[in-house]
Amino acid sequence: MVWQQSSLHFATLTLTLTLELLSFTPPPTQAQSQVTPSTQNSWDVGETSVYEPPTDIGAPTRTESGSTRPPEKCPKDKEFPNQALTALLPKDPKDPKYIYLTLTVEERPTFFVYVPQTSARMGEFILKDDSDKDVYRTNLTLPIGPGIVSFKLPANAPELEDKKSYHWFFVIRCNPEERNRDLDVDGWIWRTKLRSSIQNELQNTTPRDRVKLYRQYKMWHEALATLADLRLSNPNDSQLAAEWKELLESAGQGEFAQAPLLNP
Repeated sequence: MVWQQSSLHFATLTLTLTLELLSFTPPPTQAQSQVTPSTQNSWDVGETSVYEPPTDIGAPTRTESGSTRPPEKCPKDKEFPNQALTALLPKDPKDPKYIYLTLTVEERPTFFVYVPQTSARMGEFILKDDSDKDVYRTNLTLPIGPGIVSFKLPANAPELEDKKSYHWFFVIRCNPEERNRDLDVDGWIWRTKLRSSIQNELQNTTPRDRVKLYRQYKMWHEALATLADLRLSNPNDSQLAAEWKELLESAGQGEFAQAPLLNP
């Protein structure tokens, strides 16, 4: 398999801390080009603006990702009228080839991917550190129909370390005997910690309200995972469906709002 190495873009920002996130040191620079994101406080509750990470962390802000380059279909799948394999990550509306690095507070977060209908039955999840060394990888059985698949790092996977970035891949094995035909999408994730006051706020609220707080504090993976769990538990709740649609639209992924959520 030939991996296309994503290039990270870093920004050193001096804006006042508006969110109560702990400050942290950015990871080693892998690219020298500078990106200054908008200071708009986006994808807050009630807004439909695009996602951008907190403007005060000094961490990588955007990454050129295979998840925004529609891969070719598996050779046997040309008759399927599918959307492309896509990592559900916030996109930069000004430059579609970029997605944003996402934040998490989880030691073992959940990742979401839209998987099209495919004749392939085997997939793979791969997690690498920022030096391109394997941290974890596992084989997966792909769903028969199209839909949104979630993958949570299991208990036997290493915990994500605080103040570190990781590169993850979701792979479809079109032909296990010809790995050069694999399809893949990828993204970057950074683990951070919230102040204890925010942790207490999250612990003392309902899951539904917790989604709003995760959005407020820019925790993309937690917001998506919590809302997905609520929808799976309450499939006929029209308000949850509307909130799911609004969240995906706010991150530039609205075309997947009607895709079925497949149980992990």
